Parts: sequence; C-alpha cells; structure tokens
Amino acid sequence: MTNMTPIQADAPCPCGHALRYADCCGRFHVHAGPMHLKAPDAPTLMRSRYTAYVLGLTDYLSATWHPSTRPATLAPDSPGVRWLGKYKTFVLQRA
Repeated sequence: MTNMTPIQADAPCPCGHALRYADCCGRFHVHAGPMHLKAPDAPTLMRSRYTAYVLGLTDYLSATWHPSTRPATLAPDSPGVRWLGKYKTFVLQRA
C-alpha cells in the first residue's frame, strides 16, 4: 500500500468521524485491492476515499475507483498540495 503520510492507529480519523483511524477508515485501507473490506454505503466510501487522499493511499484510491473512469496511474500530490484532513457536512438550505 502506498502511504505518504504515516498515521497512528489510535489517532483521530482524518475524515472527521469520532472514531479512531483504525476503527474508522483504517479498516478499509488495510488491504487495498480486490479483497479489501468494502465500505457498507456511499458516505462511508467517500469518507474513506477522502482519508486516502489525506494520507496519500494511491493503491486504495485505485482499488475503489471504477475502471471505466480510473486513470492508468495515480501520482502523489504535487509538492505544496496539502489535504487538510477535515471532513465537513454541509446542508443545503432552501430560501
């Protein structure tokens, strides 16, 4: 697994969930590839993918990207690009 940014298993999860990384997105990142644990729903998948971007887990991103739109290779982010590791939920309010 490609991991550019190390994280401790007991650290808060970058997705913003109250769980530790190991109990939250980390459980999906352990085995990237066809046999990885699959997220149970779309919000969990998106949080796990966001955390993968934060940590530079390109193997996981490739494994969870549909083949019809997935690039042939994923390069790490350019120097100076930094994911904040803060997931927020926004609610659309109608006027």
